[in-house]
Amino acid sequence: MSGGEEDTGGDKTVSFAPEEEKSAKVLQQKLSMLQKQHELQSVSNSLSFPKPVTRLVFWTRPKQRQRWGDVDSHCHINWGDLFFDLFYVASALNLSLVLFYSPSAEGVLYFTGLFGPILLEWFQRTFFDARFVWGDDPFHRMFEIVHLCALSFAAVHIRPVSTMTDPTQIEMFDYSLAVTGLALLNMYRSIEVMLTVDGEDAAKRGEKRRLIDFFVQLAFYLAAAVKSGITYYGSKSADENDFGNRGLESLTNACSRILNLAPERDLAAEVAVEKDHIPIILCLCGWVSTVVF
Repeated sequence: MSGGEEDTGGDKTVSFAPEEEKSAKVLQQKLSMLQKQHELQSVSNSLSFPKPVTRLVFWTRPKQRQRWGDVDSHCHINWGDLFFDLFYVASALNLSLVLFYSPSAEGVLYFTGLFGPILLEWFQRTFFDARFVWGDDPFHRMFEIVHLCALSFAAVHIRPVSTMTDPTQIEMFDYSLAVTGLALLNMYRSIEVMLTVDGEDAAKRGEKRRLIDFFVQLAFYLAAAVKSGITYYGSKSADENDFGNRGLESLTNACSRILNLAPERDLAAEVAVEKDHIPIILCLCGWVSTVVF
């Protein structure tokens, strides 16, 4: 028998030389070390530790998260997404006051018209993050800050129906202006994807369809902002022009009360505030147009 084989009662067993056993152990150790390095790299990627910045890049191209035929990948929730959801907690609180003080058809109209545009904004943000990803660059960080400011501006100006319908209050104008800004930001995001995305042509074509939806939204929201702005600043100008008449009328009331000639006139009761529902109807149409079409 050769030196690598031994015969023990007809059964053959294979034995290796000491050098071969030593090389096999070394190979096994190397494989074990590579496996541990791979596991550590996977843990590091899952924790999303920031990479060291070698050079500052002001703007980077958006990327398609997953191409056709790629292995399924799941996007992780970060602190920015959780902070984004907190604005909807404040919106829910303010919207509950709308129905609390106006449990009527008018209250339902304003609840729907105020809730629809910001709900649509949550869906649009979720759909975008599921399909594309931005780089960690200063431009897109500032874009996210502006986006959150516009959303918070809309949430903080959700007020009861009596305030939203009052032409002397600026709340409806500010809310319409905020959702108009959100529509403009969404349009820019779609245009950026269409022109510069690192992905397939199908992603660009799909974003073109969404750009049309954003344009329709913008038309309705902008019309609501213009209408409420004209109503607010028109009533404010009328109040300033009528300041002299009100002063004279107050002086007349004072003289009448002193001389006891006539009962005092209630100026607040005589001034009837005309409600304006057109802006909220336009906001509602902007939301419904995207949902239906």
